[in-house]
Amino acid sequence: MGKIILIQAIQNSLCILAIYTSLQEGMIFGIIGRFLAKYLTISFVAKPIYSCFICMGSFWSCVFWMVQGFDLTIYLPITILATVGINTLLSEKAEELLFFYHKNRLAK
Repeated sequence: MGKIILIQAIQNSLCILAIYTSLQEGMIFGIIGRFLAKYLTISFVAKPIYSCFICMGSFWSCVFWMVQGFDLTIYLPITILATVGINTLLSEKAEELLFFYHKNRLAK
């Protein structure tokens, strides 16, 4: 079961990275990101939904878990913790890549 949890956490983390990145200014869903930033201003709600890559692991892991039809068992909290851990490891690199993308895009 440990391999399944790890694979699920990696899949969650990569999907969350895609969601987080696509909601940034200048990206394909940047308009949705601006809408959320304007109307969803409560920090403890906004962070897990769209504004904090690490925090998004909790909310989106639950969404992915339910969409895939898994039961709410003891493995969900373990998967959430593993996803948040992977997001923490990736967060610095993700921010660096987004900064690099925007810097190069603006230079053109």
